[in-house]
Amino acid sequence: MIKLRNILTISMLSICLIACSGTGTRNLSEVIPVIDQSGESKIFVLRKTGYICSACLMNVVLNGEKIGRIGTSEMVVGVPKPGNNALEVNIGGIQGVGLNKPIVNFNFKKGTNRFYLVKMKAGLVSNKLILEEISKASWKNIAG
Repeated sequence: MIKLRNILTISMLSICLIACSGTGTRNLSEVIPVIDQSGESKIFVLRKTGYICSACLMNVVLNGEKIGRIGTSEMVVGVPKPGNNALEVNIGGIQGVGLNKPIVNFNFKKGTNRFYLVKMKAGLVSNKLILEEISKASWKNIAG
């Protein structure tokens, strides 16, 4: 009986931990070769929200398609289409109720990469997500 209880406890904890993991990476050395790679243009999204909403996963949506779920200090890479694009960041589930969903519309030119930073501004009553474009050097510095 004790073995069964221990197995159930470990199983439940594992499920909870897996549910909290994002699809992004924290390892900048995995992303650097993609940044410096010539050919297909990409967008790079980095989340730096500190401890605010650290248990939340943020959905990164490019042109209506989810390209990843990122946790604190994680980054994700997406491939935009040439022309007009829309990048959105949101928090699903109960954690995202009442929270804004910032959208950045941009015109994408082939042969260029774009870098975005997701921040969260803490407020007295509610928090606010901020999605801003930054330079490649700043993105690498913050991600490193």
